[in-house]
Amino acid sequence: MKKKSKYFSNNVGSYVGLGTAIGTAMHAATSEPTWIAVGAALGAALSWRGKG
Repeated sequence: MKKKSKYFSNNVGSYVGLGTAIGTAMHAATSEPTWIAVGAALGAALSWRGKG
């Protein structure tokens, strides 16, 4: 049985949502839709890094 890590959330998909929310806020501030993709990519990278 694996021991649960106290440093990373079990719900790693929340990082993608958080990144998308930050990207959406940046898009609203700058009117550049690229920020949404950047935020989602950063959230995915954080969730991938958090698994190990």
